[in-house]
Amino acid sequence: MNVQQHPELAWLIDYSAGKLSAGFHTVIAGHLGVCDDCREQLRAAERLGAHLTAERPQLKPRVSAAAIRARARQEATLTTEAAVPGLREFVASSLGFRWDALTWRAGVAGLRIARLKDQDEERIWLLRAEPGVALPEHTHEGAELTLILHGAYRTDDQLFRAGDIDENDEEITHRPIVTADSDCISLLVFEGRLHYTSAMGLAQRVLKF
Repeated sequence: MNVQQHPELAWLIDYSAGKLSAGFHTVIAGHLGVCDDCREQLRAAERLGAHLTAERPQLKPRVSAAAIRARARQEATLTTEAAVPGLREFVASSLGFRWDALTWRAGVAGLRIARLKDQDEERIWLLRAEPGVALPEHTHEGAELTLILHGAYRTDDQLFRAGDIDENDEEITHRPIVTADSDCISLLVFEGRLHYTSAMGLAQRVLKF
């Protein structure tokens, strides 16, 4: 699978140490399942974590190295081309929902949102957008990771496809635009709230999006 957009190494280090919340863990795990490069980066992060633990026992992670390796082997089963549709099933299993039982709310025209968790410390949303739909331009209160499950979208000159991660924070303003060839389904995990930077702020207040 030709994955082009990857998370920063810090995310892989936190994943290796078992420090991520359920939503962020699922985003990283799903990406690792389809990305050879990041699995190699994870192995480097594990080596670094082992070194730090040996030097500073107080930094011992909450999970053992053996558990990390076992989880990596399990997630490696998603490495074939069939992993593109399999990514959706992995996310559903990891977060404990069924696609056919989701409640989708209307957002802006052509956008549907299913909120799996909606608390300030972590929000887990699924987004389904029709071809060509432009999401409202926005920024964030904290970290945001988006894992593309199906289809693709663009932000400025970057293209994000199935398996890719779009990483943002409070210093970044962006406006994803779905490509014209297919709808786009993505897993969005973020801290705090979204803040709109255009007239779509009205939609935030009215739709609570």
